[in-house]
Amino acid sequence: MRTMSGTRPHTLTWRIIAAMAAAVGWICLSLVPAAPAMAESAAATLRNDVGCEAGGTVKAYPPVNVTSSAREDIAYWKPTLAVWDGTQWVEYSKPGAYPAYADILPGGINKGVNGGWRSSTTHGQLLFFPFRGLPAGVYAVYHEVVLQEDGTVLTGWSSDTCTLY
Repeated sequence: MRTMSGTRPHTLTWRIIAAMAAAVGWICLSLVPAAPAMAESAAATLRNDVGCEAGGTVKAYPPVNVTSSAREDIAYWKPTLAVWDGTQWVEYSKPGAYPAYADILPGGINKGVNGGWRSSTTHGQLLFFPFRGLPAGVYAVYHEVVLQEDGTVLTGWSSDTCTLY
């Protein structure tokens, strides 16, 4: 027995099944997630990150955000205080170890439970690092951020300076 097109019914059935299988295959391939794009390179976003207070204190503020090429990472931050000597910036003081760390997620610093910058010693939230007992002068902060998994070291000068009188 033949159909009007001249093919046998079971041949037509197999062609329909093959066409449906191909369509399902294409649909399934379109549902497979694409390979991840190259991760963004590591970066640190600084802010107006230094402030002077009466009594000889300069506050260094950690970066607003840090990104890493790793899926999850830990950033360590260390500020170095510099003073203007009239011709150049001279290192004045810096902590011996990294005073703060932050958990980094794909979008940047974790803002959830225990998010933000944490003190390396107390593990409490760290809003700034104070340099105290300073003489009058113009100060700036040099930032260093090290990413544990990514391996990148990010550095940069504060966007502001401050003056103690």
